[in-house]
Amino acid sequence: MIFFIAIALIKIILGFFRFSGFKGLQDEYFADGKWQYFLISNLVMSFIYGLLMAGYYKFIKK
Repeated sequence: MIFFIAIALIKIILGFFRFSGFKGLQDEYFADGKWQYFLISNLVMSFIYGLLMAGYYKFIKK
């Protein structure tokens, strides 16, 4: 959950500067239909991170 929040904040902060302000950020991430992609991509990255950390602690760091 913490990784999900961290990735969302990083994407929002970088998007603010990358898309020249709040209006560009809204158009890129939070327009109709695009906010779902933003949410799903964060969930997938968090899930993959969780799997990698679980594998690390189970198999590598014994």
